Amino acid sequence: MTDLRIPPRRAVVSVTGADATSLLSGLVTNGPPTDGSCRSALLTPQGKILFDFHIAPAPDGYLFDIDADAAEAFIKRLTLYRLRAKVDIGVDDDYAVCVDPSGDNGRVIKPVSETGGAAPDAEYDARRIAAGVSEWGADFDSDEVFPMDVNFDLLNGVDYKKGCFVGQEVASRMMRKGSARKRTLVATFDGPPPPKGTPVAAGASTLGHIMSGAEDAALALIRLDRWETAIESGDLIKAGDCEITLTRPAYMAAD
Repeated sequence: MTDLRIPPRRAVVSVTGADATSLLSGLVTNGPPTDGSCRSALLTPQGKILFDFHIAPAPDGYLFDIDADAAEAFIKRLTLYRLRAKVDIGVDDDYAVCVDPSGDNGRVIKPVSETGGAAPDAEYDARRIAAGVSEWGADFDSDEVFPMDVNFDLLNGVDYKKGCFVGQEVASRMMRKGSARKRTLVATFDGPPPPKGTPVAAGASTLGHIMSGAEDAALALIRLDRWETAIESGDLIKAGDCEITLTRPAYMAAD
């Protein structure tokens, strides 16, 4: 069976050369991997996400599965960090991000010649939102959120034991505090989703806001303490005029 390509908004960036591993090791939150792929990000020095992506090994380097709208800015940022490192960085149109039809590996990067038709954005987003997985572009932009805000730490996107990476000090300090102030939750409701950015409120308290949405579900960035207070008080939770129910993704235990 031929692989399906993940939505057209994904691009593949290659980082190759003798110094690719050493360069990336000091930059990204997880990896680079020696086998298989991993979720990872590049942070600002202040610890906020600049770009998120998946990294997979490739001959003489690595391939990055990244939002197509972020690709050029990501390349420019890596070029700033490159200095004299022996690496080549660029979009690689010979590869595409795909759904693994066997279901064993989830998403994979494969040569374009081995891919089939495109997977519709709406279908991909509906599955992603139901699973509670946010993405750059769809849910947040550069320098807007910390990794813990979008559950990046719970989705194996941060390796706190790997050594230095950009923004590590802030990320590690937030982890050591032992609890997150904000998390990304799944909002369910009847009908079409409230627009991105719609405030989520309970009574007079603002809990957070809606991120990306699909039919009957959306992601929402929520202050956990205010959500818990709303539950205890029995207050109706709404996004605009839409009544919603907030739940933790299956992978998230109570903080």
